[in-house]
Amino acid sequence: MWLSDSISGMRCDSRVALTGLCLFASLCSYFAAAVSAQSARPLDTLETIQKFSGCLSALARTAAEPQMQQNINQLATGLTSSWGRVPPEQALARMPPAYRDHLLAATDACERARRQALTAEKPIDRDALVAFARDVEVKLSDCRNFKMGRMVPVQITVMKDGVPESGWSIFYKWLPGSAATNVLELSFPAPTPGAVRDLPAGMYMVRGERSSNGSTIRTAALPLPVGGKTKVVFSISAP
Repeated sequence: MWLSDSISGMRCDSRVALTGLCLFASLCSYFAAAVSAQSARPLDTLETIQKFSGCLSALARTAAEPQMQQNINQLATGLTSSWGRVPPEQALARMPPAYRDHLLAATDACERARRQALTAEKPIDRDALVAFARDVEVKLSDCRNFKMGRMVPVQITVMKDGVPESGWSIFYKWLPGSAATNVLELSFPAPTPGAVRDLPAGMYMVRGERSSNGSTIRTAALPLPVGGKTKVVFSISAP
């Protein structure tokens, strides 16, 4: 993919492959010039995207994964400009703060995975790499469909013999979080049938848990792609 669109009056050379360098340099120059008239939030968001895509790009190069590299580049373009559909300042300003915070946490997990591999002097863990790659795919697909990085409403139900059950607490964890010890399992704010939460587009593991007769019952943890739909509804089978 090649970048040839004009960005706020600035043009990148069409011969330059979309590594993000030209895009980020142009956008940073734009916001630096406008900082006295605008909020710093778009620039903060831009820097967050740059760090996120930079670390994952390095991870993809280390693992010789060209498709992952291409997806990261396209995602960065979508997040910063909606592929030219809106001015960059609008695309960046409308990113939800929770999504931006998620990108920061994802960058931290990526950096930890890279450091672990470099310290151990061995290849990147394959499972972790696959998880990062799948997460980027889901984010890219959702960004293409909705033209922005967004929080996705997610509703979880727990089914027993085809009937939804109440009282199950739902827990989730960002899937590539297995590569970093500081990514914790979190819970939905309410149990089923009210287990609804907005999550940043991406890949997660979800499970249910409830108490019964003094013991704890847990469902299997299942992978859940969050994105591509206005609302994600997902069912887990009770044991």
